Amino acid sequence: MKPFSQTNLITKIAELDQLSSSTINTYTQKVNVLINHCQKQGKESSIENMTSTLDSLIKDRKITRSTSRIYKAALLNKIVIDASKNIDRGLSIDWHNEMFSLVEALDSKLAPINSQQTSSLKLKKFPDELISKIEKLEREDYRYRNLNFLILFLRANLLVGLRPIEWANASLFTYTGTDSFNKKNSCPALVVGNAKATHGRANGIERDIVFNGISIEELGDIIQFTKLMQSHLNGLNSLERKQRTNDIFKNTQQTLSRVLERINYPKGKRPSLYSTRHQCIANSKSANLSEIEIAALFGHKTSETARVHYGKKRDGSGKVVISPSVESILKVKEQILKQYETNLELKKESDEIAERWLKSKF
Repeated sequence: MKPFSQTNLITKIAELDQLSSSTINTYTQKVNVLINHCQKQGKESSIENMTSTLDSLIKDRKITRSTSRIYKAALLNKIVIDASKNIDRGLSIDWHNEMFSLVEALDSKLAPINSQQTSSLKLKKFPDELISKIEKLEREDYRYRNLNFLILFLRANLLVGLRPIEWANASLFTYTGTDSFNKKNSCPALVVGNAKATHGRANGIERDIVFNGISIEELGDIIQFTKLMQSHLNGLNSLERKQRTNDIFKNTQQTLSRVLERINYPKGKRPSLYSTRHQCIANSKSANLSEIEIAALFGHKTSETARVHYGKKRDGSGKVVISPSVESILKVKEQILKQYETNLELKKESDEIAERWLKSKF
């Protein structure tokens, strides 16, 4: 077991108020799942038993590595909440320290990166030759009614890398100003509503994607798909637009899955719609865009997100026709500075809590 530092638990207690409502809901759901597992085994739903259950799920490879990390975070959060209540009552948190250490020591790396059920949906690249194969199928087989929509999406999204849901709030405009290449000009651009903005995980409410060196055919693909999406969403309110967009891309993903099965594309290497976003980010990395430029382009709060969680540089084509606006870059820099200042404040607050707690105990 790795050594435990009291500051870990104390720091988490200080950070409780920083959690978003969606994160709290996710943690609650995961803890409830562990409780149900314990009850099915005839065990009390104690922290010890939930920890043991999670350990078994990981070692038996019944959950993926990323899922195990979410369960760990949820269980740690429950321990933190209980410890916080004890501190408020002037009680010891020694037991919570021990349980926090036990949960932290669970090794998520023992779980598989992908499960057999989901591995085909997590490919972080979109192979070049696949679109031509899908286009060939469109010419030869008329059974796939949604195939043209799928092809238009693939062409457009490989260029701009939006989250599929973000097409509900994407529109073209003429950008006038200085782009990240320090060129003062007017050029076509796409303004995109950031899908993760409400969870505090994006660089503001919206971002600008400026087109540089884009061909007529490429821009035409983006214009055509933007108009097609707008035709599906005209007259709907924001909630209805979101629901309709989710339905559209759910059906489109199903079409892609059927097509990949039809052309006997290798299992385990099958991309999803989201893989186009991964591929566009990989292209940006291989074109040597900076981490801040990439964060600005793809709506990330920090420059770390794309580096850790998205497509790899080795899978990129080295070609991009997009760059972020200066305004979008500044939003990322502001978020990074804000997070740094928040971390300093949390550190100070955590140290004060630790000092008070240690003095009261000793």
